[in-house]
Amino acid sequence: MLFGKKQILTVFLVALVALFVAACEGAADPDPTIVPTVVVPTDDPTLPTATTEPVSTDDMSSEMGFFIETIDVTNTDGRIDVTLTGNLPDACTEIQTVEQTFDLDTNTFNLNVRTERPEDVACAQVLTPFEETVTLQTADLPAGTYQVAVEGETQTLTETFELTTADQQPSDAVASISPTTGTAGTAVQLTASGLPANAQVELGVGLVASEYDIVASAMTDANGNLNALVQIPETAEANNQWVVVVEGPSGAKTISNEFNVVASDTGDGGDTGAQFDETQIYLIALEDDGQSGEPVGCGDSAVPVTIDIEPTIAPLTAALENMFAIDEQYYGQSGLYNALYQSNLSVQGIDINNRHATIALTGDLQAGGTCDVPRIEAQLTETALQYSTIDTVSITVNGQPLNELLSAAGS
Repeated sequence: MLFGKKQILTVFLVALVALFVAACEGAADPDPTIVPTVVVPTDDPTLPTATTEPVSTDDMSSEMGFFIETIDVTNTDGRIDVTLTGNLPDACTEIQTVEQTFDLDTNTFNLNVRTERPEDVACAQVLTPFEETVTLQTADLPAGTYQVAVEGETQTLTETFELTTADQQPSDAVASISPTTGTAGTAVQLTASGLPANAQVELGVGLVASEYDIVASAMTDANGNLNALVQIPETAEANNQWVVVVEGPSGAKTISNEFNVVASDTGDGGDTGAQFDETQIYLIALEDDGQSGEPVGCGDSAVPVTIDIEPTIAPLTAALENMFAIDEQYYGQSGLYNALYQSNLSVQGIDINNRHATIALTGDLQAGGTCDVPRIEAQLTETALQYSTIDTVSITVNGQPLNELLSAAGS
């Protein structure tokens, strides 16, 4: 097709106008809803990268996650410090507190890092480094291998450390109660200090040098102090001494001064309605190969027998004392064997700490032969392990470990 000069000029002018309009449209004001972001380079493929998506402050929570990178455990004269490093998700998020709990089954300190971010505040979406140090509550823990674990947004890190006998520093915590004399049911004011800061603790009451029952939970303040009201049980008997126990997150306990129970004006000592009026003792089913109960050496079984006891808040003490009082070789018509029938034992004290019972006995321990060694051990330990508050047991007789005495008796 042929064009004249005039037509060619017209086509050129139309194309020029189109180019001018397109250029003007490209220069329009930017969309104000688009929020610029900064991408932070990182070598860690597990960390998220920033995006160019707009951020809506309406959807943001006051608590955000974090990204853990390293755990560093240091031991300074028995004080175990854990330093955490990582990144917070933006410039506004801050670490509020680091809570610690102790798992007895795995010997693990779990650190729960709580973060906080103001709501309805626009923040630069950049990963912000942090470093936080926390001191583990290891007072009164036995020597051994322990672990600390921290769960971040994308991964969980763990680190192991050792506690030795030299590391066992006594707790600085102290506890006192007031008043120190009164009738059963008296509410006493508990004051404690030197406890873990901002931590949940358990409060228990019990007889001096005996078992105790958890009756309440409480939170310490930022300085590790605690004030609380605790009631002496209405079942407490006159002339008995009671204490309040503060059990920390790691199981370490702090014991108060004593409370002396006096008789009420009506003359009764509050000795009715105690919590336990029956318990179990363990005896031996000979040569039944574990069919009747927990298997015991020499092909026997440890069998529970329920007995009635005087109402008490210390059932383990009552169970052991009742078992020691049986001087027959075989228990009634049951045919169950009593490996302790030749012994003359009594309970000196029971200490339950971090679900571990330490039982101190006094008297004379006698074994009737090699097979009586595991039978005696089973009767004592299984009687203690029947209670849900006890996971492990250690026993001494006149201050000497039970296993040493039994080893000598069976040789």
